[in-house]
Amino acid sequence: MTRTRRSTLPLGIVVRQTTGVGIERTMPKRPSQHRLEEASRVQFAARAPASWAVSGPIEPDYGLDLTVEIFRGDEATGLRFGVQLKATEGPTSAVSVKVASLNYWLEQDIPVLVFRWSSELGRAWFRWAHLIQPPQQPAQETLRLAFSDADIWQEDTPAKIEREVQAARTIRRGAIRLPVRVTCTGSGSTIGVSAGSAVNEIRRAMRRYPSIVSTAISGPTEMVLRIRIERNELRVDVPGTSPRIIQYGKTERPRSSGDEYDRLRTLVNDALFATAAQLDSIGCTKEAAKILLSILDEPSVAYSDGLATAIAVLSRSGERKAMTRLLDRARVAGADHASLVASLVSTPVDEGDSIAVMLRSWVDSNVKAGDFESAAPLAYNLAGRAAQRQLCVAIQLMNQAADLDLSYRDRDYWNREIAGLFFLAAEFDAAANHYRRAIELGDESARVLLGDALMHVGRYAESLECLGAVGDSVNEAEFRLKSWCLELLVEESGITEQTRDCFRAERICDTDSLSIEGARQALVQDLLCPAALWRVGVQLLEEGDVEPGVRYLLGATFSDPGNARAWVELIGTVQAAGISEDVARDVLLCARQFAGDEVLDRAWQIDAEAGAQLQTIFEDLPAFEGKPIIMRATSYGVAEYELFER
Repeated sequence: MTRTRRSTLPLGIVVRQTTGVGIERTMPKRPSQHRLEEASRVQFAARAPASWAVSGPIEPDYGLDLTVEIFRGDEATGLRFGVQLKATEGPTSAVSVKVASLNYWLEQDIPVLVFRWSSELGRAWFRWAHLIQPPQQPAQETLRLAFSDADIWQEDTPAKIEREVQAARTIRRGAIRLPVRVTCTGSGSTIGVSAGSAVNEIRRAMRRYPSIVSTAISGPTEMVLRIRIERNELRVDVPGTSPRIIQYGKTERPRSSGDEYDRLRTLVNDALFATAAQLDSIGCTKEAAKILLSILDEPSVAYSDGLATAIAVLSRSGERKAMTRLLDRARVAGADHASLVASLVSTPVDEGDSIAVMLRSWVDSNVKAGDFESAAPLAYNLAGRAAQRQLCVAIQLMNQAADLDLSYRDRDYWNREIAGLFFLAAEFDAAANHYRRAIELGDESARVLLGDALMHVGRYAESLECLGAVGDSVNEAEFRLKSWCLELLVEESGITEQTRDCFRAERICDTDSLSIEGARQALVQDLLCPAALWRVGVQLLEEGDVEPGVRYLLGATFSDPGNARAWVELIGTVQAAGISEDVARDVLLCARQFAGDEVLDRAWQIDAEAGAQLQTIFEDLPAFEGKPIIMRATSYGVAEYELFER
C-alpha cells in the first residue's frame, strides 16, 4: 500500500512525497536559467583578479546579483561596484533589459556593471549601466542591449574597471582636480571635414581654457575627458558618467573653402559644448558655464537638446543674464516649448523667479500674436513650475491654458491637476468638482482624492463612499486612516453632511478648560474641529475606550497635520494602546510625511533614547513615491499628448 502526503516548502514549492513499497518522488527541476546564472557567476569569479572580493548572490534580488570590493594588497580601498549577470545559451551578444532595472542601477551609490556570458561561445562581455543608451520613448518598458567587440572581456579589463570605479568615486566626492586632462582622436571625416583637421582645431580651442582643461600628454589629473570624432558622430566620454554624443546626418562635400571653414567651426564649437556638458555632469558647473559663455552665440548651443542643457547649466551657475538672453533667442528661433520648460522645471527658483517671468512673457507674446496653439500648452506646463511656490499663479495659468484651448477642460489629467491645486489652496468645493470631472473622463485614480475633498466640504457620507476605493500603497496611508476615523465620527454623531462652521466651532473651544459637552457642541458646528476631537479622544481614553479614543485623536491630528506635538502624542498613545500593526505603521508614515523633522525634534527633546528610536523607525519605513512634475507635449484641440519628462 502506498500513502501520499503533501508538504509545502519555502517559496510555495509543493512536493508530493510517497512512502511504502515502490517509493516514488516528484521533485522540482532546476530551471535552465538558474544553471546559466550560476555558470555566469562562476565565469565572473574566474575573471576577477585576486584583489577583488566578490560577494553575492544579493537577497532579495532587486536587480543586482553581486558586489565587488577592490583591495590593494591586503588594504581595503573602499572602492566598490555592483554586478548584474546576464547569461544565455545562444551565441548572440544582445540581451533584453527592463527600463525599471536600468533606472534602479543608475540610482545606486556605486557604479553597476552588466556582465554578459554566452555558454555556447564561451565568451564574456561587459558594459557599465551608465553607458547604456536610455530609452527613447517615455512609456518604453524594455530595451535591447547589444554588446560589441569593444565590450569583450580582455586581459586588461579589470584595470579598466578599476579606473572607472575610481573615477565614479572621485565624481561622487566632488574631488575633481583641475585642469581636467583632455584627449582628442578621430578617423575618416565628419560632415565633410577630415578628422585630422577637426582634432587639430579642437585641441587648439581647448587651450583657451588652461585653468579648466589640459591637452598635455601627461596631465596633472587622473580624470580624462576623451573626445572622439568618427563618421557622422562626435562623442565625449568621461569615466563614471554617461557619454555626450552629437550625431550628424549625411552631408555633401563642402562647396567652397568658406563652407568647409564653417563646418570645421561647427565641429569645434560642438566639441566645446559637449565638453561643457560633461564638465557639468561631474560637478564642475562653474567651469562648464565659463566655456558655454564663450560660445553662447554659436549654433552649437541653439539646437533643442543643447539649448535645454545650456540653460540648465547657466541657471545652476548663477549666470541669469546669459540664460535670459539664450531663452529669448530660443523663443525667436521657435524652439519647442515643452523641451525648454521641462529642462527648467528642476532649476533653482530664485527671488522673483526670472525663468518663470521669461516664460510667462512667451505666453503673453503668443497670445498677442494670436498663436493660441503655442500659448496654451506653454501656459499649462508653466503652471507645473509655478505650483512649487505660487498656487494662485499656477491656478491662473491652468485656467488660462483652458481658456485658450477649451479641450483642456475635457482632459482627465487637467481636471485632476487643477483639482490638486485648488485643494492645496483650501478651495475644496472647486477641488471636488474637478476631481469628479476627472472621474467622469475615466481617471479612477481621482476617486480617493475626491473623497478627501468631500470630507473637507462636509459631505461625509459621500466622502466615505469614495474613500472606500483606497488601496494598500505607502502613499495611500493618509486616506486609509482618514476613512477609519471618519467612519466612527459619522456613526457616533449621526452627521452625514453639514455646512461646516469652523469659526463658531473654534469660538466654542476657545476656553482654558473645554468641557466634554462643549466639545460635542463644537462638533455639531464642525465635525472636523481639531480641539473638539482631541478633547473627546482624551475623554474616551480616560474611560478605557482605547480604539475610539485613538480614532478621535487621529481625526484631530489630520485636521491640523503640521502639529508635531499632536503626532508625537498620538504615536505614543498608539504604541501604548496596542492598536493593530497596520494602523500603527500608517500613523508613523503620516507623521513622517506631514511633520517628520519637527516630530523628531520633539522626540529628541523629550528623551534621547526615544528620539534615536523614532529616527531609526522613520528611516526603516518604506519611502513615499514623490509626486512628479509631469511635462506633456500637448496637441491643440485634442486630449492626446506625449509624456515629455517626469
